Amino acid sequence: MKIFLSIFLMLITGVNSFSQDWLYFIQAKGILNSTFIINNAVISDKNQSNAFALGGNGGIGASIIYDNTVGASVDVLFGTHTANYTGKYNVGPIESSYTSKVKLTTVQIPILFRLDSEEGYLEIGPQLNVITSANYSSNSPIFMDNHVMDAYKKTSWSGVLGVGSFRELGKRSPLSLSFGLRIHYGLTTIEGVTPSGSLVVNLPNKEKSMLFAGGFCLGIIYQLNYR
Repeated sequence: MKIFLSIFLMLITGVNSFSQDWLYFIQAKGILNSTFIINNAVISDKNQSNAFALGGNGGIGASIIYDNTVGASVDVLFGTHTANYTGKYNVGPIESSYTSKVKLTTVQIPILFRLDSEEGYLEIGPQLNVITSANYSSNSPIFMDNHVMDAYKKTSWSGVLGVGSFRELGKRSPLSLSFGLRIHYGLTTIEGVTPSGSLVVNLPNKEKSMLFAGGFCLGIIYQLNYR
């Protein structure tokens, strides 16, 4: 994390002699995601599966772009990451179905390399995920609702890829809107719990649990050195 922040700070502090070619932006951003927690033990088990879930993030960010071509950005985003599951189990000869949910409260810090033009952008890079709370719930009487923060690793890393476009808010205005798509996929495990609420670390094959999300981004951007 310190390495990536150092690179970002070097980009900012190392451009004084070329300040006329650099553009500085701050922005407020919101993201609506389809969210999952991916675990091979769930994917390969015919008695349980992932289900559609929604999550969202919002926060602030800053970026520095050289001559409208290349640059870097960092965001601090607060929100939720939800995983929904469906499954079935047997009690004697009786088969029952259930649904369950894991809801994570997160802080996400993407540190991204950018390719920019006047029409749009492409962004790619790492993201630090910090889990601040975790709750499990189920409609099944045999699985207990629980606060499961202790089952999760508090920090993990993801890879991020995004694309988008800009629209100016009026002529000769420092404000603009950004519209985009962004996905992130876990690079390190968050551990946690299974659809039935048991610990992932107790699975026979020690399967890893990865965050996955993809969705729409909307931002309001202000150019600091607009002329």
